[in-house]
Amino acid sequence: MKSLIKLPHRPLRLKIMLLLFVLSVLPLAIFRGIKFHDAREEMLHNMAALLTARGDEMKSKLDVFHELYRGGSERFANIPEAETIDREELTGATHV
Repeated sequence: MKSLIKLPHRPLRLKIMLLLFVLSVLPLAIFRGIKFHDAREEMLHNMAALLTARGDEMKSKLDVFHELYRGGSERFANIPEAETIDREELTGATHV
């Protein structure tokens, strides 16, 4: 019967030590791979939550800016002189 791994004429002690080494390192490598995958998934989840929160913050700031801009433009539109200034700009006349 031929073995899959060829270790010709090696002492049995060396073969057993190699087997123990492989059997002790293999579970550690698998466990490390699983931990890496879980840590990566958690990091992606945290980044998504952070970006969502940041987007909500930017949305609220943009809404406040829009309300201030709209209120200012409405106040400016209600000034009687604003209509004459607007007409002068359209006709090209200057007010002295």
